[in-house]
Amino acid sequence: MRRLGYVMTTLLLATALTGATAAARDIEWCAEDPVFSVLGSQFRITTSVATSASNVGALTYVVTLPSNAEGDASVQFPRSTRLPTSVELRYSGAPYSGTGTFTVSASATVSASTDADVTVDVDGASVTAATFSGRTNKAVRSQFDVTGR
Repeated sequence: MRRLGYVMTTLLLATALTGATAAARDIEWCAEDPVFSVLGSQFRITTSVATSASNVGALTYVVTLPSNAEGDASVQFPRSTRLPTSVELRYSGAPYSGTGTFTVSASATVSASTDADVTVDVDGASVTAATFSGRTNKAVRSQFDVTGR
């Protein structure tokens, strides 16, 4: 019984140490992830910053959608009191024909007190996953196709 106790303690300690190592990644902070519903299709934009959360001041998304998507587009994201996040939808892209794909342009700007790497990921069932990179205090721009529903 005593051996079982030693084995269990060793396993717990190994698990705790392994978990701490896995959690210590280069990217220490991830922004609130907005989920977009456009013309019946859904996708998420995730922004990660390789700096401490205390260095990040705000996050701004500007997303350009098809001109005929107005009234059939929405965005959901948690409103954080700790990190001011804003999302602006612009309806000035090429109109969606009703079949196939439509193009979405997006930018994410992370205001920060330090110069750090920014990674923007786009994913969802209606898009081909894509990753875009940049730096804080500059817009990280992306363009991707969304399959219409």
